[in-house]
Amino acid sequence: MDQSMNIQNTAAPLGNGFMKKVFLAAVSLFFVFAAILAGIYAYHMIARPSGLATISVSGTGKVTYKPDIADIDIAIISKGPDASSVQNDNNTKMTAVVEYLKSQGVTEDDIKTISYSLYPEYKQSRDGVDTSQIIGYTMNQGLQFRVRDISLVGKIVGGLSSVGINSLNGISFGLSDEKLETLKTQAKDQAITKAQQELQRMKTQFGFSHVRLVGISDSPIVPMLYRMENAEFGLGSDVAVSAPIQTGTGEVIENVSLAYEIR
Repeated sequence: MDQSMNIQNTAAPLGNGFMKKVFLAAVSLFFVFAAILAGIYAYHMIARPSGLATISVSGTGKVTYKPDIADIDIAIISKGPDASSVQNDNNTKMTAVVEYLKSQGVTEDDIKTISYSLYPEYKQSRDGVDTSQIIGYTMNQGLQFRVRDISLVGKIVGGLSSVGINSLNGISFGLSDEKLETLKTQAKDQAITKAQQELQRMKTQFGFSHVRLVGISDSPIVPMLYRMENAEFGLGSDVAVSAPIQTGTGEVIENVSLAYEIR
């Protein structure tokens, strides 16, 4: 009985010592691996640069165009002693105008009412202040339409006064969506070519050869519509006469910037 007890007592210290050795060995291995990893990280930080150099080049493309659409603002202004007759007269004239536009090839989808107002006119006192006495009514009905065949603008505008239009507020010349997208693509191609030419010049000047495109941005300049105001038309004739309207030209511009990593 005493002998077995002695065996147990001597085994326990051996077990504790063995576990301590295993633990210390594991800790040692951990620090060894940590040191190795730290050395690898330090080597890469020293041997490799923190970041690659970059350059940016830019180019501008420009395409000249002639407008292919015209937006025209017109109005009929009617006056009379009572509201009902003024409104009926104005509406009748505007119906005739719409029919005239359709006969000239303007589609219904390209015609829209942009204003419709009926208001009283008041008698003025001797000092020019409006009184409460109504002496008549004025109606103003505005219409905007688009001409997609630019060659017809002069003819259509010249015939407006003969069908009742007594106010022409202006013409805006511009580009259809299809043509604008085509010209923007052409201008962008020009801009990219010029940017790439600038890149080749910098390669020669600074002596680098390897590049990698890392960024591209473009900023199109949408052409402004050219507007002719009503003073340039001179309405008032009852005879349809083609108006001498000049559309002029405009420019579509694209700016492109290319960013490269270089080595």
